[in-house]
Amino acid sequence: MEQRLKVMVVDDESRMRKLVKDFLVKKNFEVVEAENGVEAIDLFFEHKNIDLVILHEKLYSYHVLQADETP
Repeated sequence: MEQRLKVMVVDDESRMRKLVKDFLVKKNFEVVEAENGVEAIDLFFEHKNIDLVILHEKLYSYHVLQADETP
């Protein structure tokens, strides 16, 4: 059995996450969703086998950098 690639979709808008997830699932990808950068980092380390992260550009500049500075 072929292993599916795992993609994380990060967007603060649930409808956009659903749109991207639905498309990827139809293409046989496994999908993990995150609402913000903090959640994305937590899920990334929890799953450890994520092949690709699709990140909304606005979130990168704010949430991910902010999460990186968390002690």
